[in-house]
Amino acid sequence: MRRIIELTALTVFLCVVVCQAATPLANVSSTEPFLVSGVKVPVEGVSSWPVIAGDELKAGNAPVVLTFKDGTRVTLGKNSRATVEGKSKNAALRLLEGAMAFTLMKGSNVRLYSAGNAVNAQAGVTGTAVAGAAAEVDAAALIGSRSGASTAATPTISRRR
Repeated sequence: MRRIIELTALTVFLCVVVCQAATPLANVSSTEPFLVSGVKVPVEGVSSWPVIAGDELKAGNAPVVLTFKDGTRVTLGKNSRATVEGKSKNAALRLLEGAMAFTLMKGSNVRLYSAGNAVNAQAGVTGTAVAGAAAEVDAAALIGSRSGASTAATPTISRRR
């Protein structure tokens, strides 16, 4: 009987740990197919797809929009690549290559990184960041500006109200 109670307790504990580990940190959507951890996600009939810590996202021929649980929005530019990290109350997005535009919600704990550098993001301010060796990255186009393209081998960070 004691063995059964121990096994039941262990099973419940493991279920809680596994369920928390697989908690979606954000939902992702796009108008074109994109990759989540190397798996092509078709967009027909699916308005958004949950992503968890450890997922790597790669935009295809259209931007990919991530909406975190607190309402923070990040748009990855065409062919951009990023990883989702952290836990539900401490989520992070690391831009590996390409461009992203972002708007953090007030009180957001979402952390943003461009390559290995933290992005200085302010709540309510739309910002952009670029990273990697992308041939042409137009971060300004992600936020509707026509100010021109930015190409960067090292992270470049800009903000605009």
